[in-house]
Amino acid sequence: VIDRDSRSVTVVGSRDSKIVHRWKDLPDPRGLAILPNGATLYVTNYANSTVSFIDIGSIDTGAPQATQRLKDLSKLRKQNETVGRRDLQVGRGPLGAAHAPDANLVFVGNNIDNTCSLINTATATVGTTFSIGTRPQDVAATFNFPGIGRFAFITCLGGGTDDKGSVSLYWSRPNGLQASVTGFDNPRGCIYDR
Repeated sequence: VIDRDSRSVTVVGSRDSKIVHRWKDLPDPRGLAILPNGATLYVTNYANSTVSFIDIGSIDTGAPQATQRLKDLSKLRKQNETVGRRDLQVGRGPLGAAHAPDANLVFVGNNIDNTCSLINTATATVGTTFSIGTRPQDVAATFNFPGIGRFAFITCLGGGTDDKGSVSLYWSRPNGLQASVTGFDNPRGCIYDR
């Protein structure tokens, strides 16, 4: 859960709906993406144009070792608020983020630059950045379809010559923006249903 007023991200246990852990002092957190194994959380930070990689490890599994891991993290956090977190520079004003379900890839929509950054999570680097529609808001990413490639959809709020907004379509072949779908009225959220 992102709490913008306290500039924090909170992990809530799905078994008992209780707060398990909280990372504070994030620079204006806005969007979330998570790997399928649940080990790493990606948080977009609008204010300083970064994505934070947060190690949530086994915290949310309910396993006995998770309790000790949480105690260890809490103890370390008293010494350093950034323990368990790394930041990566992306485009300006990142908002939405989505993890490609079958790969080490996270797509991030950069609201000020009108771009999308493609992060390789295995190497913690930005692999490519490509131009998209105006004022991107949210991102959804697909599996890699054999012989076809993978897709990402980025909702763009619009402005200027793109007054009503659009949805930008990324295709991994040939790796960049392929089309802008119009006919919306300032689109914001999107999701890919497997």
